[in-house]
Amino acid sequence: MAILPNELAIVGPLSEIAFGCLAQEGYTWSIVRAYEISTSPAPGAVDTNATQTMINSAAAGLPVDAYMVICRNSDAASQIDALFGGIDNSLFDYIWIKVEPNTTPGCSWSGYTAADSCAFLNSAISQAQNYKAAHKIGIFSTPNIWNQFFGTSCNIGGGQTKLWYADYTTDGQVDSTTSYNDFVSFGGWSAPDLKQVGGNVTITPLCGHSTWHAYIDQLYWQAPPV
Repeated sequence: MAILPNELAIVGPLSEIAFGCLAQEGYTWSIVRAYEISTSPAPGAVDTNATQTMINSAAAGLPVDAYMVICRNSDAASQIDALFGGIDNSLFDYIWIKVEPNTTPGCSWSGYTAADSCAFLNSAISQAQNYKAAHKIGIFSTPNIWNQFFGTSCNIGGGQTKLWYADYTTDGQVDSTTSYNDFVSFGGWSAPDLKQVGGNVTITPLCGHSTWHAYIDQLYWQAPPV
């Protein structure tokens, strides 16, 4: 039997009914966008749909994590504080910080030294530890993105910080294989905790309704060996 994606990352809003339908499709966990970067207000703000979307996910039986897209050209700690100041900490378990190319003016990771960007990300993680246990903080990135922005000397992994990664094929598509066999160590991580296996996927129909749908990123979680 094929192994299917079992987690989802989502930008709200999404109703409790829709989450229940996704649970019927085999999804068991959700990661909700909690903080988005923007030019107004700059550098970003709490996603106004996040709180209710988290409540809806939990009510449908899907535990909740949160993710944030962080702006490189602004104070890291202040953005972490803004997230936790705007969303009840008890609504989600892990916080994931996405490190990826960004075209929002003033928020790109380009133009900084690897050492400065490593210090920036360490500052964000350190500040997040004021709100969450160290093992409940994670990073999203890929080997190529990481090496582009941080080089090979920034070893954030290797401690308790978790890793959600993606592997992009030569045509720019995310690898959809539900295994970690393609993982290549980077950033100090010798093994991942999550893998993205689908981006901007439309799930339809939901609960048999042809007009119901959800746009999600599909993720895969593999239990570690005993």
